[in-house]
Amino acid sequence: MRVSAIVILALGLSASAQGQSDTGVVPRELATALVSTSDYSSSRARIVVGSFPTPEMASMTPRGGRVLGGLVHEDRRGNANRFTGIVSFRESPDSLATLFEQRMTQAGMEPPDLGSRMGGRGGFAAAAIIGTGRERPLMFCSDSAFVTAAVTEDATGSLLRITTQTSTRNTVCDMQRAVRMTGMIGGPERIELPTLRPPTGAVGGPGGGGGSGHRQYSSAQFTARETVSELLTHFAPQLQAQGWTLGKRIVDDDIGMLTARKVEKGEALFLTLTDYLTGQRQHDLELSVIVPSRR
Repeated sequence: MRVSAIVILALGLSASAQGQSDTGVVPRELATALVSTSDYSSSRARIVVGSFPTPEMASMTPRGGRVLGGLVHEDRRGNANRFTGIVSFRESPDSLATLFEQRMTQAGMEPPDLGSRMGGRGGFAAAAIIGTGRERPLMFCSDSAFVTAAVTEDATGSLLRITTQTSTRNTVCDMQRAVRMTGMIGGPERIELPTLRPPTGAVGGPGGGGGSGHRQYSSAQFTARETVSELLTHFAPQLQAQGWTLGKRIVDDDIGMLTARKVEKGEALFLTLTDYLTGQRQHDLELSVIVPSRR
């Protein structure tokens, strides 16, 4: 039994063959040994050729691709706990990353809320596309699954590598861990920021945050095709959905500000959202909430 060399290359493996050309085939036994020994979290990995390793992966994949194959990762007890699939597309990496993000959003998956999930309370959520350059890595969460993907350049377009994990335990999607972390670092009096998610196709994420007894803030840097005005318009309904009443809005070509307020537990909260366009498509944002009565 033999496996096409393109599948092995797509899985991120490289092998030098003495006496063989690059167009040769790799024995399945060798390929299986290579992928198993390169992944120490699994005792073995089973190769699937020409189809997805799990049916659910088909619903995550944009149409128009060619399925090359994938891997079924098994734990030491022989239980399948992780699946990897490789699909070839003619689209560019940027276009494919956006199509995949849209597909996952339609399926009810969301990028991880790195602020609240890892111990913070609200603020800017990371974009699904978390990198630039040759590879576009993406992350998504549901209540019971953690999905990572990477889009890389290929000779005919792009390759999409999807990995699904059947448990969120000890991942950025682990809500129980988030609750534990929040209990450790924040008391009930800490100001909770609204959660703001960037538009589809944006790249980047939170840049930091902090505060005091009467003020909390979060910053972020995103690369996005939207203008300053369009980005503030994108965030405004999210604030309203979380109970904030919109106030003033001031927008220029490269800077914009949006204010809002709400009353929570008898206290008046005042919010300011600013966006600085620091370069072509480069947005530097800050979200701040002040509770004057706590000064």
